[in-house]
Amino acid sequence: MSSTVNDWNPFSRRDSYTDSAISKYRIWTSVSFLVSAISTCLYVLHPPGSAHSIWWWNHHYRTAFSLNSVIVNIYWAVMFINQATYMSGLWTDRTSSTSTNAAALGSHFIINNILNFFFVILFANGHFLTALLVQIINLFNLSALYHRHNSYARWMHWPVVSGPLAWTIFAILWTGAIVVPWGNSTVLRILGNIAIWALLPIGLYFLAVFSDYTMGFSLAVLTWALAMGQFLEKLVSLQWIFAFVIMGLLFIASFMVAVPAWTGRRVAWLGSDANADNEGERRPLIPDQQV
Repeated sequence: MSSTVNDWNPFSRRDSYTDSAISKYRIWTSVSFLVSAISTCLYVLHPPGSAHSIWWWNHHYRTAFSLNSVIVNIYWAVMFINQATYMSGLWTDRTSSTSTNAAALGSHFIINNILNFFFVILFANGHFLTALLVQIINLFNLSALYHRHNSYARWMHWPVVSGPLAWTIFAILWTGAIVVPWGNSTVLRILGNIAIWALLPIGLYFLAVFSDYTMGFSLAVLTWALAMGQFLEKLVSLQWIFAFVIMGLLFIASFMVAVPAWTGRRVAWLGSDANADNEGERRPLIPDQQV
């Protein structure tokens, strides 16, 4: 019975996948990726119908979490390019660990793409509350993915796991600030000054517990986008200063975790996870039994 359930469950852990399963992942990851990437580009550059550009709304509703469009666009572009690289892993030999691990991430990746598609459309059409709910659902999806599969090679891990998760955290803050009534009131601006500091412990959590510098760098870059978005307007007192401070701390902490992993040096305070991560940097992927 359990074997039948595992065969049906797309999220179950497996040591190998059939040719049919791999073929389905190839199709659905590709289709969902194209839908997500194309819709994002469309609603950034030239939204159809009565919808507005994503960044039109960002400038229309100035909040404590308004972002810099240039930095976020670059972040999205790099992430989409690397997601295409991840999908190439599904086209390797079916019996290889690369194909197996790529398939293990596939179901959550497909859900992320579908939810991102709906988020973009809803946000561009001004349905912010529904867009926020979609991102909260995706937060659960990506959090489950992260805690199930966080040890894969970084060329898979960042574009599929940590990169989208970091963006989802920011998207929730960004959209939530728009949804809240009287978003430009003094009280909510003060609350924004407090809420922004949640980004620092979130980043430090992933660095300390998982030694995941990709998550640290992702949050740092997006905090930079927040800092620049606030600095250019300076509508929210102190917000841009706090954002730059948090960005700097996250960058420093991420480098302190990343350098030992890149150089192979053992640092006592990082614990065993950092040393294990270094091994992952040297190998193409983790062993199959960890899938």
